[in-house]
Amino acid sequence: MLTKELILPLLSLFTEPPNHQDHQVLEDRMKVTYDPEVDVLRIVFSSATVEESDEDKPGVILDYDKDGNIVGLEVLDASKRIENPRSVEYAVAN
Repeated sequence: MLTKELILPLLSLFTEPPNHQDHQVLEDRMKVTYDPEVDVLRIVFSSATVEESDEDKPGVILDYDKDGNIVGLEVLDASKRIENPRSVEYAVAN
């Protein structure tokens, strides 16, 4: 089951303000799509080209750019792993 404990740390990588020069500020918007025909939820963090993809956990694929930064996340069989893949709630924590 894809849990809040898995997703929130990943999302925090892209919502926390940079604290040193090595962080890159994302200029593109984060995009979330759900395709019910194939039951895949995709979160795109950056428009960078995907150079490599790894199945981190069964059914959870992380996409990386050429520098090894996470640029996307795919959840396969999303309706079995997420309570409601058609609903998105977004908040920036202070």
